[in-house]
Amino acid sequence: MPEEPELQPSSPEENSDPPSPPEEPQVGDPGMIMPGIGELDQKDDQTLSMLGHILGGCCIFLAPLLLWLLKKDKSPFMDDQGKEALNFSITLVIGQAIAWAITQIPILGCVLFVLPVLVWTIGVIYGIIGGIESNKGVLYRYPFNFRFIS
Repeated sequence: MPEEPELQPSSPEENSDPPSPPEEPQVGDPGMIMPGIGELDQKDDQTLSMLGHILGGCCIFLAPLLLWLLKKDKSPFMDDQGKEALNFSITLVIGQAIAWAITQIPILGCVLFVLPVLVWTIGVIYGIIGGIESNKGVLYRYPFNFRFIS
């Protein structure tokens, strides 16, 4: 008659419950950024961040800077989106300076005289896209942006 194998006691790891899934972030958690958390209500958050993106893309960086400085302590969403719009505006100013410098080179300036207009157009387009997305409550990130302010 064949011998029956002895049953080995199971290890404590086999008896433990499977690990629980990570908890979903709750409104009010420190890492949670969404419109309406803080002193500003959701609509104000979305509208001010939209203005920061659009004005930052169309104008110089002063508008997003003022909005960010005035509202960063009142809303985590405005703090995040204000920094993003301000960084993009500073990136555009640097791009404009480089574009204007290139147009001053005699041979290149004749060919690339539209470069500053192109940089401005790209800023307007991405500023509008950023404004629309942040008005929906999305944490918008520009496809190219130097993060000077983090």
